[in-house]
Amino acid sequence: MKIAKVVTLILIVALVVVFGVKIFMPPDNELQEDIVVEAGSYEHSYIEVITGQKTVYTKETEETTLPTILNDWISDLNDKNVTYGNAQDGNSILEGLEVESAYLDGDTVIITMSNDFLYFNEGYSQPVYFIDGIQDIMWQVTEASYFSIEVDGYNESIIHPDGLMIKDIMIRGLEN
Repeated sequence: MKIAKVVTLILIVALVVVFGVKIFMPPDNELQEDIVVEAGSYEHSYIEVITGQKTVYTKETEETTLPTILNDWISDLNDKNVTYGNAQDGNSILEGLEVESAYLDGDTVIITMSNDFLYFNEGYSQPVYFIDGIQDIMWQVTEASYFSIEVDGYNESIIHPDGLMIKDIMIRGLEN
């Protein structure tokens, strides 16, 4: 009887330790290191919604992380008054949008965005132009074949009523 109590106690302690550590561990994306981008010149782009005209410009950068590169691009879009839709407060979605992390998972770059990305789920927004700009940067800074956009708590593989894919987006197409 005494041995059974000791074994039960050891089993309970082991379960608490194993599952307790799991509960207090940060999410997987916090365990991954952000992709580092070499110093150099990189082309950035945006598309004018009204005209459909694509504008390409070059940015010089020091060695930094991919989230920094992408957040600088988003900041450039805001500075140029580019908007691909509005948030609930009436301001551009891009004003509150932030890349939180960007890490490699196999052959896919996982880009974790702030919750403002979900405003692209509204009917009158242009997430395809935003994703096109990310794709233009990605093929220059990584050898990965795909990228996926993730938002904490959002488990869908599409965004927007038009059904735009945000998972496993090919980085290198025929033109790249």
